[in-house]
Amino acid sequence: MSFLRNFNGDINGVLRKAMQLNSKDIRNEWNANDVDGKAKLETHLSYDNDKSVATYEASGQKAWLLEHGSGSKMDDANENPDLPAYKHSEYWNNEREGTEIRTRPKLPMYKDLDNVPHHGSGVGMPHGINIEESQWHFHKDYKAIEPLHVMKQIIMGDTAINKMMEDAILDSVDAEIDRAMTGAML
Repeated sequence: MSFLRNFNGDINGVLRKAMQLNSKDIRNEWNANDVDGKAKLETHLSYDNDKSVATYEASGQKAWLLEHGSGSKMDDANENPDLPAYKHSEYWNNEREGTEIRTRPKLPMYKDLDNVPHHGSGVGMPHGINIEESQWHFHKDYKAIEPLHVMKQIIMGDTAINKMMEDAILDSVDAEIDRAMTGAML
């Protein structure tokens, strides 16, 4: 069992380094985009039943918008499993007919995904105006945002970091097999 623990320690070191590099790339991509809000990324590496589990957790409005998009361009529930919960939360604009961006009533105040309070414009009430189809859509705050899936592209993509991680894991496996074979021959 000590051989397995040592081997998993090697693998965990490789995973930890890849997670650090991927996290840096994710943050850089998020920061390169001019979208309002916060973006926070936390990573966790755990060991459970002889397997290592790497978890990336994003939070904040900017992270949500860049990962899943906004308005009529946002991901559906197939691509974003958190969408149904979002639609039933206090953050969802109930004036929407679909996912389009619509104006809100002046009161009550609403909160954005970072919990920052705002007053709605009150324009077009009682139902609000589809801003994406009106003259207001030229204002950057009201444009629908295409989902970029930054995390998915970086974590799951064919990147140099992921290739290096795969190579390092294979090298660790080869070295462990060599050690086991040498020990068995003695």
